[in-house]
Amino acid sequence: MLTKAFGSDNDEETAAFMEEFAQSIVSLHPDTVSREYYSDYVTKLEDDIHVKGTKVHIIYALKMGEKYRKRYLKHFRDPQIIPFAMSHEAWLFQNEWSEPVLNVIHDIMNS
Repeated sequence: MLTKAFGSDNDEETAAFMEEFAQSIVSLHPDTVSREYYSDYVTKLEDDIHVKGTKVHIIYALKMGEKYRKRYLKHFRDPQIIPFAMSHEAWLFQNEWSEPVLNVIHDIMNS
């Protein structure tokens, strides 16, 4: 079900990851999951967040839609939005996105 939901490759590596992921979810208490997702929905972010000497870098999955890009621009001043033509979190599950996204993260961390 998870593989289908994320549009993942159905290779051995993905299957192993999904199995481990599924096992970790099974051990969570429903209240824990509810609190985490609820807090994501109700946590208010200020607009134009800027901390001197910092830069916000965003890995942006284009298939999430333009509304997410607009939200990033609303909440963060001059973020570096790095677009990839993938679905949300696809880099975690699809080999074709893992290396390119990790390379960008590596480059940012070393700049």
